[in-house]
Amino acid sequence: MMTEGLTTTKKPTSTFEEWLEHDALENINYLREQKELFERNKIKRRDFNRSLDYFVNLLKSDFFGDKIVFIVESVKELSNGESVVVNAQVMQINENGEYELCAHPFKPQVPWSVSSTVSKAMLTQSITEGLLFEAKYTKHILNLITPDLKTYTDVEESFMQTLKRLGGSILAENAEKLFGRDAEKVIVTKLLDTYDLVEKDLLAKFEKLGTKFEQLERQEFDYAERKEKLTEQQLQWQKILENIQNYTELENNSTEEETGELHLWNAETAVELLQSLIYHNSEDDLIYDETVIEMFLRALQINTLVILSGPSGTGKSSIVTHFAQAIKGAKAKMVPVQSGWTDTQDLLGYFNPIDKCYVPSPFMEALADAASDPDHLHLICLDEINLAHVEYYFSEFLSICEQKKPRLQLYNKRYFLQAKHLLNENSPNTKYEELLNASDLIYSYPYQFEIPKNVRFIGTMNMDHTVKSLSPKVIDRSFIIEINHMDKQEKTKLATKLNIKKLTGHLEVTLDEFSAVYKEVQAFEKEAQAFVELSQSLDEIANAPLNSRGKKQVVHYLDRVPKDKLTKALLDKYFDQLIFTKILPRIELSTRDEKGIACLKQFQQEIEAYPRSAEKLEQMLRDDRVIRFW
Repeated sequence: MMTEGLTTTKKPTSTFEEWLEHDALENINYLREQKELFERNKIKRRDFNRSLDYFVNLLKSDFFGDKIVFIVESVKELSNGESVVVNAQVMQINENGEYELCAHPFKPQVPWSVSSTVSKAMLTQSITEGLLFEAKYTKHILNLITPDLKTYTDVEESFMQTLKRLGGSILAENAEKLFGRDAEKVIVTKLLDTYDLVEKDLLAKFEKLGTKFEQLERQEFDYAERKEKLTEQQLQWQKILENIQNYTELENNSTEEETGELHLWNAETAVELLQSLIYHNSEDDLIYDETVIEMFLRALQINTLVILSGPSGTGKSSIVTHFAQAIKGAKAKMVPVQSGWTDTQDLLGYFNPIDKCYVPSPFMEALADAASDPDHLHLICLDEINLAHVEYYFSEFLSICEQKKPRLQLYNKRYFLQAKHLLNENSPNTKYEELLNASDLIYSYPYQFEIPKNVRFIGTMNMDHTVKSLSPKVIDRSFIIEINHMDKQEKTKLATKLNIKKLTGHLEVTLDEFSAVYKEVQAFEKEAQAFVELSQSLDEIANAPLNSRGKKQVVHYLDRVPKDKLTKALLDKYFDQLIFTKILPRIELSTRDEKGIACLKQFQQEIEAYPRSAEKLEQMLRDDRVIRFW
């Protein structure tokens, strides 16, 4: 019995791509529509599953049969040591009897990539990168199909076929011209000859290494003899240096071992996955709207200051810590802002010229921790960022962050050089505390401290009579995300959805993957310009229209949207997010400003299609004195 909306197909033509374009065109278009509806929660999973079942059956009956040939892209062992994730690509046989990649049914310009997780105990043979294998396959929500690795077998191909697949047609043709029909025999013979030469060379090197090893053993013996003759003062110095080394190793190895399932980064599903990980990993079952998580993720991806605004108890601090917990290796540091902060010294700490040491603030310590761990994401959150005037203590730092190579000048260079000299001279009269201070200056707090690329800055804020408002400069350089209390009905609905599939563990992603654009740089330049022009309709309100910095932020934001193109529905969705975070917080005017009010009323009509922003602006307009975001 056929699924409604799908039709039977003819026998396939010569290639998979031709089969998709002709015989299966109607079916694949319908499946694509069903997938988009499912992703927007317009249809239920079982409805999409029925369409997907039919498509997979169609693949089996009309093109591939029960088995498909795949090529292994990568193999990754999970942290439990018992399972592996195999990433592979779908292959097909061309008219010359050679294997070539299949295009993705929805994205003809890219290969069809799939993945499968299997217990190592279930594997009868080893799987390595570049391996061709044949296996049965089943449906998969994200990749359409997934190989059943319990059924896989190696695919044999001739030497010349392998050479052509790995090196291309030119390499295979040149090999045949050079070595004739016996290319495999000739090449293997030459490889064996080369192996003999390499083996002789390695043996000679091993002999040299053996001689050096004997020399090292003699030096170690001499060292032990000299150590026995050390004076009491020299022995004390040795103990001091060993303590310094142990202290450094302790700092470097103080991170906790993370456990749990690892999920590979997929830009298209990252928001949904993070929402689930935050909910299921937390003891309090933290639930955040998908829009909040996406805005938070995009702002972190483009490395812009994120300010989380909202009433107390809405989870502003929690989203920071649990977002970091959801990503493997990531760390979050909460830095409470004090009402007495007035300058950069309160933020970063200060240099003590008497003890010749740097006295770091918690914020500066977090920066140093990030510098010592460059491969992982670090989130530094200024809790209650507006408890003091933000522009007093943070403005200079924000300006430095915008430089091509952002560096902080912590103290005078001569103290740094003195510290290097102190460590190098190895004087027995130097005190232990002086050595520690000098070591800190050299290794943790150099006079010019480069702000690490793996750090993202966040601020949380409540708005009441005890706190300070944000200046236009800070708003201009920030993404403002409002988190409000979720009503009980909406919270229950989200919880029900998240409990359908319980995802725990961590998202594994490199910094490059995390920050990368989805398609290409400035892919949505025209859309960004249209957004800037929308903001310019507020030209009667000071500081409200976006400037060049604002446009750049919008371009970077849209570049991370995991879509090849923006339909009207998608464009409305992301414009709604950007209006809320980049335009509305810039608005501040008196209700007596008639031109400004008229301009704002006109803008209100222009954003009627953007529900969250329109509702927020409506709330702002209810104030009978000053219209502003907070």
